[in-house]
Amino acid sequence: MHYTQNPSNIHTQPLIQPYQGGHHSILQIFLNKQKSLLLVTIASLYVVFLIIHSLQRLLLPQRDGILALGAIFSPYLFVPLLIFLPFCFLRYRGLLRIVLVIGALLFGLNFPPAIAFPQSAPADASHFTAMTWNAYMDNDDSQALYRALKEKHPDIVTLQEVNNEEIFNAEDLIKSYPYHFYHEGPDFPTAEVFLSKYPVLQTGVLEDEDGHTWDIPRVFWAKLDLGHDKTLLVINAHTLSAVNTTYNCLFCPELRDKQIHAISQFVTSVLQKGENVLLMGDLNVTDREVAYKELSQQLRDTHLLAGNGPGHTWGRIELNPLWAIIRIDYMFISTSITPLSQTTDCSKHGSDHCIVTGEFSLS
Repeated sequence: MHYTQNPSNIHTQPLIQPYQGGHHSILQIFLNKQKSLLLVTIASLYVVFLIIHSLQRLLLPQRDGILALGAIFSPYLFVPLLIFLPFCFLRYRGLLRIVLVIGALLFGLNFPPAIAFPQSAPADASHFTAMTWNAYMDNDDSQALYRALKEKHPDIVTLQEVNNEEIFNAEDLIKSYPYHFYHEGPDFPTAEVFLSKYPVLQTGVLEDEDGHTWDIPRVFWAKLDLGHDKTLLVINAHTLSAVNTTYNCLFCPELRDKQIHAISQFVTSVLQKGENVLLMGDLNVTDREVAYKELSQQLRDTHLLAGNGPGHTWGRIELNPLWAIIRIDYMFISTSITPLSQTTDCSKHGSDHCIVTGEFSLS
C-alpha cells in the first residue's frame, strides 16, 4: 500500500525555536538586582549612621540636647532595620543579609543583656532582701502596694509616690515592719516611705546646702542594725525628672544631674567612713546617660551583677507587662555587699513603674 502526501499540508518548522520570554526574563533579573542594590544601599547607610551614633555615645557623650536624648532611646534606633528583614529571604539579597548581620552585632555590642548566674551567700554572712517601687501618685489600685508587700515580703522597702498611707494602719504590716517612716514632717521627702524589719540606728534627709539643688526634699537615709555587729546604710532617692520639668524645655537634666551629684557626694562621704551602702529608688536617669556614671563609679549596679535581661522598669501602664521602655529604677550597692539576685516585676500594679526586688548578703 502506498501513501502520498499533499505538499500543501507539509509545515516546515525552524530547527531552533526562538525563546519568546528571553528579553522579559533578562529585564526582570536586572530589575531585581537594582532593587537589591537599592535595599543594600539604604540599609548600609543606616548601619553607618548607627555606627557613628555608637561612637559618639562612647567618645563624646552629651549631658543634654538632642544627642543626649538620642542616647536614652538608642536601642530603639535599631528597630528600623527590622523593615529589611523580610527581604533577606528573596533572591539576590546576600549583601543585604551581611549588612543586617553587622547591624545585629552592633546592637549586641552596645546593649548586651544582663545574664546572672546563681550565687550563694557565705555561711557566716547576714542575708537580707530589699524592694523599691515608685507606686505612682495617681495609682487607681489602692490595694496594689499591700499585695506587693504581702507577696514579696522584703526585709527593707523604699517607696516613692505613695498616696495611700491608710494601708500602713493594717495591723499585719505594722507587725512586719515595726520600723517605718513616712511624712514625718515638712522636711521629710514628700510621698516617700521607708519600711524595715531591722532596727533603725540613725536617719537623715539630704539637705540643700547651696539652695539650688533640691526643689523639694527627695532623699531619705537610714542606718540599720542587721545584727552580729553589722550595719547597713540604706538610701531612698527620687530625683527630679529631666522631662517637662523646666519651663519651655522638653529635656533639661541640669537640676536632676545636680541632685545626682549631691547623692554621689553623700555616698562618697559615708563610704569613707566604712559604711555598707544600699542606694535604691527612682533616679529618673537611664544607664546610657552621663549622670548615671557618677553613681556607677562609686557603687555597683545590682542588675548588671545579678539581674537578667534588659531590666527595664518604666513605661506605659498598659504595656509594661509586655515590654517596659527604659530602666530608671535602681539598686546600687557598695563593694562590701554581695548581690545574690535582682528581679523586676512589671505585672499590672496600677503604676507606670515596675517593682524591683533584690537579695543580698553581707559578710
